[in-house]
Amino acid sequence: MKNIFFLIIALFISLNSFCQATKNIVAKNIEAIYSNYIENSANSKDKILGKHEKTNIKELEQKKEYSDDYSLFLKEKEKHQSVKIAALKSLLKQTEANNPLVGAKPFTNQSNSEFETNFELVQSQVTEVRNDLIINFNEDYIDAPEGSTLKTKINLVLDSDGKFKNINCSGENDEMNLYTCLLVYSLDKHIKPIFDENWIRPANFVIPLTLKFD
Repeated sequence: MKNIFFLIIALFISLNSFCQATKNIVAKNIEAIYSNYIENSANSKDKILGKHEKTNIKELEQKKEYSDDYSLFLKEKEKHQSVKIAALKSLLKQTEANNPLVGAKPFTNQSNSEFETNFELVQSQVTEVRNDLIINFNEDYIDAPEGSTLKTKINLVLDSDGKFKNINCSGENDEMNLYTCLLVYSLDKHIKPIFDENWIRPANFVIPLTLKFD
């Protein structure tokens, strides 16, 4: 449990040093969370299973001592997974707090070129974000069976400042949902917000994302 405490404290210190979460901050904290998980899992594996001679895996699996130790390793790995999920949730919560919704605001004297009146055009630009997610998605982070396909539906708001806010992902894999939400924030995209009847208005969008894990 100490790992959870120290990792979350480190995240808060890092994030609260800035008024707004930026691409580099969120991305670096995501990387730190997963690096911590990978290192702790590797250490547990070496500690618990390292005493066994590296021989044919099928022969090892037939030995009760190895089987018992492997079960112990899996329990330790589950603990590290819980730490990772808690850290991702904490990072997402803090990132949301650092990116509050501005909401609708009246039009002043800005140039009309800063805004967009064509909703369909904005929709196409938002949809293009899916390509950026696919390019930047680190499949090694998600523990999915080889050849499996995972889906998530991204609900978000294009705020009046042109940034994505209130990002929520729903799908069968909770970790993929958390990671995808954070990945959208880390992209730090800016799109022309909707201008309508002398108001710059937030707009809701949905981006479906499907990934196959090879």
